[in-house]
Amino acid sequence: MYKNLTNNTYERATKTHEYVWWNSAFTSEEIYNIQNFCEKEELEDSTTIGSTSKEQVEEVRKSKVKFFNKTCETEWIFDRFNKVIT
Repeated sequence: MYKNLTNNTYERATKTHEYVWWNSAFTSEEIYNIQNFCEKEELEDSTTIGSTSKEQVEEVRKSKVKFFNKTCETEWIFDRFNKVIT
């Protein structure tokens, strides 16, 4: 079903679920390690597509985010997610 899925927001929304749950995808210790790693990183103001000002964004989205790339330190997290979702 997902072999040809792109990053198109509309396409993803029509073919995927809003959330999923896996029991035991990570151990308690791994969750602890992920939390510690994330707490070291500074969050950034979130944005929306097409908004031109901070005021416009804050009208619809009041959150902070942080995106992580696959690095030597985070590779195991990405690998685990890939095993769970494939």
